[in-house]
Amino acid sequence: MNNKPLDLYLNFSSKFSPKVIGHLAMLLFSLIVAGSFSFGKLIAGDIDPIALTAVRFAVAAVLLGIVLGATGKLKWRDYSQPWRHLVLGGVFIIFFILMFESLKTATAITTAAIFTLMLFMAGAMDKIVNGRRQTRWVSLALCFGVFGALWVVFCFLSLDRCFH
Repeated sequence: MNNKPLDLYLNFSSKFSPKVIGHLAMLLFSLIVAGSFSFGKLIAGDIDPIALTAVRFAVAAVLLGIVLGATGKLKWRDYSQPWRHLVLGGVFIIFFILMFESLKTATAITTAAIFTLMLFMAGAMDKIVNGRRQTRWVSLALCFGVFGALWVVFCFLSLDRCFH
């Protein structure tokens, strides 16, 4: 059986550690997310954000169902409390609808900068919900990220606004 993508993955994974593969996967994910802001800006004025989000979620649900079914990881017991999936999905739906609405009036750069604030928000929610604290270095890095994101959002392409 000739399975080139699987052979490529196995060959690739044997040459790099799981940590390196994880970092490369996150770089790919970052590239995809970065592209979504630029491409989203191109279509934001032409397509209703609710319709676009509905199509995206329907396609993702079908593809994820196929992958989980094919790999044997689709377990009905995981759906014993469906309200959890509705809450999490609802949060993502609101996020994507608001992202596309914001792209109608904001630049892709400023919208992406706001997206970077999610790291800080995730840390804050982890503290509130689970009681976990970040190390001082992580907290400092997150604060620099927040400062940088806010700088981009409020001073983007107009440094005079930031210094006067």
